[in-house]
Amino acid sequence: MMQGENTNRVNSFFKKLGSAANHERRVMLLCMALSLVVWFFVKMSNNYESRGSLRLNYQLPTGRVFAEQPMSSLPFKFAGSGWKLLKMSLLRQNPSLSFNLSAASSQVIFRSDISRKIEDELHLQLLELGQDNLTIRLDSLQSRKLPIELDTAISYENGYFFRDNIVIRPDSVEVFGATQLLNSLNSVKTAPLKMECPEKDFSIILTLLNPHPDLLQLSVDKAEVFMPVEQYTEKKLTIPVMVLNERDSVRLLPGTVELECVVGLSRFNDLTPNDFRVVAVLDNENPTPIVPLTLVRQPSWVKSARFSPQAVEYLIVQ
Repeated sequence: MMQGENTNRVNSFFKKLGSAANHERRVMLLCMALSLVVWFFVKMSNNYESRGSLRLNYQLPTGRVFAEQPMSSLPFKFAGSGWKLLKMSLLRQNPSLSFNLSAASSQVIFRSDISRKIEDELHLQLLELGQDNLTIRLDSLQSRKLPIELDTAISYENGYFFRDNIVIRPDSVEVFGATQLLNSLNSVKTAPLKMECPEKDFSIILTLLNPHPDLLQLSVDKAEVFMPVEQYTEKKLTIPVMVLNERDSVRLLPGTVELECVVGLSRFNDLTPNDFRVVAVLDNENPTPIVPLTLVRQPSWVKSARFSPQAVEYLIVQ
């Protein structure tokens, strides 16, 4: 009995000893954590140097546009508190500044202006800047109506062609920007269209390509392109040759040519020899009795017109 009581006392002693050790360990860990928190706050309150990209935004006065694109960002070196740098890192955003511009055609934003705005708005200290001063050039806002130009690369190997002109709606676009830039443009192109010629009437919406998206604005950004299409086939015709500069009675040998062309099925029966004109231009200084022939007229909707022979003999009839 006595031995059991002694054993219980020993076990109770070691339990108390272990409990005291755990308590001391917890207190020590708490002190270390508090020390770490204090150290972190002290470190984050200090200033540190860093590098980044400074985004630049500009507020234009009414009726003014950029004559040339200004710089939109600048590399810079700066100093700031650890808290500020941590926030910038977490947000993953480059710091930015906005400048209200005057109506002057040329104006300068000095380094001192940028430094002051960095301190007042970003709460950072500027140490280095990729460019000391920024020169901004403005012009009056003007507009000009330009035709829309279709940028196409179409294959016709399947025997189908356009039976009429391609239609673009709208066929022109109002462009807004600086006068000098507008005067350098002749048209506004569509996005490239590469395809084999369709086998039936075809329509598609194409995006208009702004040649200077940072400096110009378009009244519309898309256009509808309509292509009237049909199958073409070959047709042969006999065409009489007309003589020009004829001073005497002249006889041509032969007096006609055989013409081959490609025409749409819808106009196949409408096409006649009168739609073409092949001429022989006589030259009195030409010592040979042979004159070349020229095709001077054909319908716009006819493809690949060719004729034979390319030259004829002529005789002067007394």
